[in-house]
Amino acid sequence: MPGNLIPLAALIIWLHATLLFAQQKAFETISVGATMGYTISGNELLDSWDSKPSLQLNFRTPFYAGELESGLRYSKFTHSPELPDYSDFRTTYIFLGWGYDFAVSENLFISPLLRFGTKFFHYKNAKRYPSPSGSWFYAFDSNESEFAYELIFRGTYRLSDKFSAYADLSYNRTLTYHPIQLNYLSAGIMYTFDTPNWLRKGLK
Repeated sequence: MPGNLIPLAALIIWLHATLLFAQQKAFETISVGATMGYTISGNELLDSWDSKPSLQLNFRTPFYAGELESGLRYSKFTHSPELPDYSDFRTTYIFLGWGYDFAVSENLFISPLLRFGTKFFHYKNAKRYPSPSGSWFYAFDSNESEFAYELIFRGTYRLSDKFSAYADLSYNRTLTYHPIQLNYLSAGIMYTFDTPNWLRKGLK
């Protein structure tokens, strides 16, 4: 083999071995996490509505080189006291995503994640609401859904073999006619257990 092909061959062998090992670990465990989060910043939407603490439930499992994650987040927005004619509304974000854990120490990990999903909106009073600038309107139906994606930076500390504490800093963009951009800070607890054999076989 020519000398200049040896590094390439070594890289291919290493990648193949890594993927085989990761495939063996796929769906090996399931982690269930529950978090409470707060909207810390956003676009003009937050000038007219106040965000209440959100609740999130997510599920994680090893998937090849990273972690596959799915879940949902429930949020409630109430109109500002200065705008009594505005309607409160609720959102439910259902998502699927993937992330990769980098070990900082034996028990500390940092992870970038990317999620895609659908955000469902439920309004008490559907109508057109002017933006704070007055240059355009939020047009709401009683029930609607829009595509949304989210970028997350996560820090996880393993408390034991089964329990971990984690915190997320995330950017969510919902593709409404006038996109809604919100930044969340959340924290929670995750419980990990071995995937039952029947379920692991079904997932594979």
